[in-house]
Amino acid sequence: MDNTSDNTKAKITWFAKYWYLMLFAVGVLAFIITIVAVGSNEEKINNSVEPTNAAALTFYLPLTDATITKNYDDKALQYNATLNQWEVHKAIDFSVANGANVCAACSGKVVDIYSTYLDGTVVVIEHANNLKTKYASLDSELNVAVGDNVVGGQIIGRVANSAKGEAAEGAHLHFEMLENDKKIDPSAYLNLENK
Repeated sequence: MDNTSDNTKAKITWFAKYWYLMLFAVGVLAFIITIVAVGSNEEKINNSVEPTNAAALTFYLPLTDATITKNYDDKALQYNATLNQWEVHKAIDFSVANGANVCAACSGKVVDIYSTYLDGTVVVIEHANNLKTKYASLDSELNVAVGDNVVGGQIIGRVANSAKGEAAEGAHLHFEMLENDKKIDPSAYLNLENK
């Protein structure tokens, strides 16, 4: 019995004398496990990241032989003769003969087609880099459907006078661009020098 008591006392004395070594060993082990876990997680994150620099997009004019009747302006008011009011115009209006072909300004996917009284028939195409183009005042007979992939320059429909909110302008294309669903100036992407 004395032998067991002496062993227990020896163990307690050893732990009391060297407790910091055990604590150090546990700390080192925890540090190693953390490093391995973080390194593994970083490797997963690095492997799942997609390139942020998408290929440069090529833009085309949506119409040929058109005249710009209203430019994009998100600050100065422009007069809308149809609605008899002054308003900002976050689009470019191209005047052209009724029935003229309208082309996709860039390759992408048709994500929406709808018709409203003020906008007429509208086609929305989604492109890379969080860009969208929107074509309004089109004829109701279109060359595309929702879900179609289109290439830049492909005919998507024809110009009409379907946008009753700008009916005084006659047959024209109301062209908008959006980045992250916010309207932006299309002239930053289109070559409008000769228009």
